[in-house]
Amino acid sequence: MNRERSGNIYSVGTVAETHGNSNTACLEEGIHIYTLGRFEVFFKERKLSPENGRSKKIWELLMHLLINEGQTIPAEEIAEAIQNGTDYTDPRSIVKNLVHRLRKKLDQEEVPDANSLIIQHLGCYGLNKEYPYWIDANAISDLCSRAQTLAGSDPELACELYKQALSLYKGTYLPECSYNECFYPARQYYHSIFIKAMGELLELLKKQHNYSEIIAVCEKIIMVEQFVDNINHYYMEALLVTGEADRARAHYEYISSLLYNELGVKPSEKLKKLYRVVTENDNAGQCCITGIKEAINAAFQEEKAFITDPETFKLLCKLEQCRLERENLPAQVGLLTVLRPGGTLPPRPCLNEAMPELCKILNNFLCKGDVFAIWHGYQAMILLPGLTNCRAETVVNRIAEKFDALRIRGDLFLKREVIPVDKKQLV
Repeated sequence: MNRERSGNIYSVGTVAETHGNSNTACLEEGIHIYTLGRFEVFFKERKLSPENGRSKKIWELLMHLLINEGQTIPAEEIAEAIQNGTDYTDPRSIVKNLVHRLRKKLDQEEVPDANSLIIQHLGCYGLNKEYPYWIDANAISDLCSRAQTLAGSDPELACELYKQALSLYKGTYLPECSYNECFYPARQYYHSIFIKAMGELLELLKKQHNYSEIIAVCEKIIMVEQFVDNINHYYMEALLVTGEADRARAHYEYISSLLYNELGVKPSEKLKKLYRVVTENDNAGQCCITGIKEAINAAFQEEKAFITDPETFKLLCKLEQCRLERENLPAQVGLLTVLRPGGTLPPRPCLNEAMPELCKILNNFLCKGDVFAIWHGYQAMILLPGLTNCRAETVVNRIAEKFDALRIRGDLFLKREVIPVDKKQLV
């Protein structure tokens, strides 16, 4: 993936300096492509995409050219990338036809091939580096690069450039293609650029002791990137410094719950340490049995299963083993593994879509008192106290059926196992 860019691409710096808002002012002329959080193409101020039906393929073609910006791609490779299960007998003709239709959409008038956004050379296609086009992902990359260069000599300007990048960032790169593995490297590339840049922006603001601005910036970032540990730490720290410990505590409780429910993981030690600083200032030593009882009742108000982290799950299994020895009451552990046909693990983008759906099913289907945890990012472990092996298998099978009915990515399925709790080590 070539990230070197040349040619007549719009200078976001010039746009930002002239018009003040690089997110809107750049629509005055030419082709403008938005790829972060959504895929949209504009000619001047007229939206060209996306569209349903027959036009879908031409935009998939453009997306594939975008992730290979600076290169020309053989027609056969393009056809393979956008076929979605269709077996093209003549890929060159198919791609040629799609390119023709895409040019008609983008150029708005008849122009020679050499003057079009899409160029062709020896059966290969790519973006024309001489054509004036603007892409939000490139603009963010350029802004962050300029800000990094200026951070030492002009931190105020660097902060402004970082904030312009933040205003352009709307989420995941080309989310419409989350199913397609060839987009994963570009998605990770732009995500890492943004997260690194936002960390640098927050550090500059911290050096200026501008904690109110840190709070404002973090709130904007968290709207599109909730799970970045470093950003949450800056946010809680700034809230604590400005005397808003209640908001810091509430945010930690919100983000820790979100991590458990969406990803099946617990907060980092760094966040937990900061949380302890927050709670240590809350009525130190004022604890009674009534307060403890109220806290426990509040934690179990919902008639749902309890999601926990793997380490706590292990402890709960150990407690069930002790109860078995003492009271001889049965308990089972269900293991659900997300797999592809053939028993292989799905790629990370597929798991990022599948695991939250599995967590929702478990939350809604399991009974109050049942416990589950996410293992390794592709497995769910369920503790089913008081059930025989046969009844536990019925529960696990119904969960798998509900998951399979969603047809996530078409081919993902749940491998299911039930293990009885006994005196042997389970996990």
